[in-house]
Amino acid sequence: MACPARTYPLNRPDGHQPPVPRWHLRFDEDVQKAHILYFGVQQASDSPGLRAEAKAIVQTVRDRISDFGSHPSPAAVEEFEVIDAKSSNRSHVTVAYWTDEEAYRKLLDSLALSEIHSNVPAEHRSQFGLWLETFSLPVTRLETNYSSLDYLPGLARLQKSYTEDHTLTAYWGAARDRIAASAHDLFSPDETSPKKVVEKGAHVKGTNANNLVHIRTGQFWHNCDEQEAEAYEKKLEPTLEKGLDYLRETPSAGAMGLRYLRNTVPGHDSSALRKETCVTCFFTSLDKLEGWAKSHKSHLAIYNGAMRHAKMFGAERKFRTWHEVVVLKRGEARFEYLNCEAEEGMMAFARDEQLECER
Repeated sequence: MACPARTYPLNRPDGHQPPVPRWHLRFDEDVQKAHILYFGVQQASDSPGLRAEAKAIVQTVRDRISDFGSHPSPAAVEEFEVIDAKSSNRSHVTVAYWTDEEAYRKLLDSLALSEIHSNVPAEHRSQFGLWLETFSLPVTRLETNYSSLDYLPGLARLQKSYTEDHTLTAYWGAARDRIAASAHDLFSPDETSPKKVVEKGAHVKGTNANNLVHIRTGQFWHNCDEQEAEAYEKKLEPTLEKGLDYLRETPSAGAMGLRYLRNTVPGHDSSALRKETCVTCFFTSLDKLEGWAKSHKSHLAIYNGAMRHAKMFGAERKFRTWHEVVVLKRGEARFEYLNCEAEEGMMAFARDEQLECER
């Protein structure tokens, strides 16, 4: 059966050819949904006592992820530490990906924040916050973009997925064009309403407004030679960090719950950090994300710097970039925060009708 004609045309200019090759993710026809789970451990300081308890919590999460019996394990599991010089907290984050919904629900049920938190010794319990941010959505409402095929994290490790080269890149509006559902949906956001004020210590559960966007974008330079690694760390990385500062400090940009993450090697301490980072962030709408990307000097500096880097190192470059974006219908996300700082994740942004607070 032929697909219906697009309601909304592509943004791609006629005859457009990208200046550099790019690939995006496709799925077999029987894959209908993707499931993504983030689990966070927030500790009040990096004291030795708290460090040991944090490791125990993280190991509990690892054990429950690996204990699936007859259910398939996640296709991908990655771990990170939060990079944020403005916070005294230390946080560890785990992300896992599935196409099997039953296995995803099983793990979600096993990660009961109240139970895990109650197992922390009483003298340290108040110093830890735990959180969950999870999404379950049709694959027609996500998009990806990769600069190479030799390093493919995140969604690209899902079963029954494959990559193909494409021309839906290197023009403004390309990300929207890569989302299949954009052919018939403008992804208009919900109208805003009063924000709920949440204090530290609360147990907060909630869901998302319509067409909330989540992005994870990655930088991998672990395989670069010394010259290229230095070029990234001294030129590109500071530009990225300036862009993140702008998003954090400018509410009108629409960014929420931004986290700058350094990848770690699971089962090791921070001495095993890799030359790899990623940024995760929510946006109130795809329009807001596109607006920042297209017109603000902080993102244009990131984009143009990446193009200069690609031109400088040419075919021999080993620096890899990629991203994945999901556009969530109302109720497709689940948020839960227990004893977290008031600014953690979506706690500072969710509206009255989206949050339920317990004590």
